[in-house]
Amino acid sequence: MVRCTMSVAGLLHSSKESGPSRPDLRRKTMAHVAFDTVHQGDTGFAGWIAERRAAFAKWRLFRKTLAELGSLPDGILADLNLSRASIRATAYQAVYGA
Repeated sequence: MVRCTMSVAGLLHSSKESGPSRPDLRRKTMAHVAFDTVHQGDTGFAGWIAERRAAFAKWRLFRKTLAELGSLPDGILADLNLSRASIRATAYQAVYGA
């Protein structure tokens, strides 16, 4: 997971005159962007892409398993101790292990 935080630091500086502090509108500094990465496996954008690819590959395998089990005739499903109602749960368990 990548988290991006933007902060504006010192956009207006206080003048160093004696008396009440007022912003000096003539002196400005640039804003900066800080990227904060939360480490979970790979880091950064490449890690996020790798996670998305792995999730997509699992989803495709689930869909393929679902289609293959759904195309089997009832007799073969009965031999495998499956029913049409349990195909989705069986495919999910085979791919995701839950």
